[in-house]
Amino acid sequence: MRCFTSAAPTARCWRSAPPTGRCAGPTPSRLRGLPPLPAPKVHQGTVHVVTEQGVLHAVDSATGRKRWEFDGGSRMVTTPEAAAGRVYVCTTAESYALDAETGRPMWSIRTPGASDPVLQGDTLFHHNVSKTLYALDSRTGKRRWSFPLPSRVLLAPVVAGGVVHLADDDGTLRAVDARTGEQRWSFSGGEKASAPATVLGDTVFFAASDKGRARYHLHALSV
Repeated sequence: MRCFTSAAPTARCWRSAPPTGRCAGPTPSRLRGLPPLPAPKVHQGTVHVVTEQGVLHAVDSATGRKRWEFDGGSRMVTTPEAAAGRVYVCTTAESYALDAETGRPMWSIRTPGASDPVLQGDTLFHHNVSKTLYALDSRTGKRRWSFPLPSRVLLAPVVAGGVVHLADDDGTLRAVDARTGEQRWSFSGGEKASAPATVLGDTVFFAASDKGRARYHLHALSV
């Protein structure tokens, strides 16, 4: 069911059940800060969206009403993660765990230039500009292990089957044990990674581009 509106194309609307074919709900939720950059994260009836200025907004998914906002004090360019009553978000200076009901910080840790946080079980994974992959206890923020990365990684980690997959700017895909932080294997495509890895069963798909050329290669790796 789509939401229809006869207003100007720039207008937004909020639909509430039951669907009627008309826009329902209040006026759109206004977000403080510069335009949102990453994709919003929806969790248990709340849309979490960040703005580059460093503000995380929690918006009711049914009504568009803002529930709370959190100002991280520096730029946010990553997609938040949410689970088990907490919201995890990274700024260019720190990573935070927030209470999902109030937006109140539960813990924070200094992680300059962190990637999208990825939650697996009770472990939060991300890397940063210091070329280090971190595994944090999602309840306390305590570091469980860290893994030094030989090259810069801009793409978000992908966690599947107990393995963290990281594709770097030199075209190397690394598989790191999610429990121990030890590298299991690596594959060099000799190119620049163009997207995060995709894992399907025992196959990892890895897309990369030729450096300086408009040509792409898709690798399928059996693990």
